[in-house]
Amino acid sequence: MKKPFTFNNQVLFDLQIAVFMVSLVYSVFALSVSMLSMFFVTTVFEFEISKKQFSFRFNPKFWKHLSAFCQKPEYWTIGLIFWLVVFSGINTSDLGSWWHHLILKLPFLILPFVFFCREHLDKKALYRWIGFFILFMGLSSLHVLFNYFLRYDEITLLIGQGHPVPTPTSHIRFSLFMAFACVSAAILYISPVTKGRKNHIWLFLSLYFFFILHVLAVRSGIAVMYIAFLALMGIQLFIRRKSAKTIILALGIIIAPFIAYQTIPSFHNKVRYTLWDIGKFNQKDARNYSDSGRMYSILAGIDIFKDQPILGTGVGDLKAACESQYQLMFDQTPEVIKYPHNQYIFILASSGIIGFLLFMLALLVPLMKNQNYRHPLLFVLSIIIFSSFLVENTIERSNGIGFYLLFLLLILNHLRYNRMNKKKAQPI
Repeated sequence: MKKPFTFNNQVLFDLQIAVFMVSLVYSVFALSVSMLSMFFVTTVFEFEISKKQFSFRFNPKFWKHLSAFCQKPEYWTIGLIFWLVVFSGINTSDLGSWWHHLILKLPFLILPFVFFCREHLDKKALYRWIGFFILFMGLSSLHVLFNYFLRYDEITLLIGQGHPVPTPTSHIRFSLFMAFACVSAAILYISPVTKGRKNHIWLFLSLYFFFILHVLAVRSGIAVMYIAFLALMGIQLFIRRKSAKTIILALGIIIAPFIAYQTIPSFHNKVRYTLWDIGKFNQKDARNYSDSGRMYSILAGIDIFKDQPILGTGVGDLKAACESQYQLMFDQTPEVIKYPHNQYIFILASSGIIGFLLFMLALLVPLMKNQNYRHPLLFVLSIIIFSSFLVENTIERSNGIGFYLLFLLLILNHLRYNRMNKKKAQPI
């Protein structure tokens, strides 16, 4: 007899993950709602709706889960990013700005616990979510491409003047999502759920994203994609000793940008603009240009850190400190004050060396604990995020935070499933 459908926490949580992924691109508001509902509706409380019953109560396993959670450093250390913002309030005078950053970083505190309380993921379940995201990004990119080719001449010309191709969210975040989709699709093709049954759709999508990233010509996304692919090939070549095919693929990756420069007009224009922009670095109005403006914001952040190296300015006062540095650099206050376009410098400037150490602990413990870095998807996610930190303050936007946490925690749940199964398989 067929079991009647029951709507419960797990079913709702699966829906929330799907909404979460779509919201990364299309709605910051829906992203925030999905994060909060994951905690309050499917973690703090427990419910079940079926034809025969309706129940809604405080989760009886809540305190048991919390106790077990505190014994898993790969989960709870992620929350250190939230706590360093809390402690940076000690030397912050602008409490309004501090409160904004505190709320922004709240997912680092609650989402690790949310995912820890949920069911573990086997390889098939993890690949299903990764595959959903890859297909979703493929559909989203088609919409972007359609709009681009409708105004092809105009947008291609604007790219050569430093403007991006219009995207549903920040073009930088969108390119990071596409870079992860590109490399993840390659991993799903190389390492399928069932050995010997490769799905060629993942290979096609990986090649598609590789091409589209060059068409969109967003340097951050292109750079982290190349770094991730080359890192994977380095592992294959030097650790797993798979040399012949890896060397050929690596050569292809190295040659690809030169071919793209000659054949893709948008990429060609972006490269030319970048070289022109960098050449303007020493000019007084260089702060108004894309790359030079980023470099000046990073230099400002370094100077702020030098002035207050132990505790930093306090995250609430960082904007004012940046404004003061710009005033010293240019003898006037610019129209737009940029935070340091480097996440590491942002943390050093706002929280000092103490905050930076906590930040690195939060990044590295989930990766290093139990040799989690050996999982290719977690390795690639970490490479993409950590590399993006060099040129972006990636986790100072809610969709950057959501992207990192969602896939980090999905993969950690899968790794927990693997470890539990290995323990069960061991003879008593």
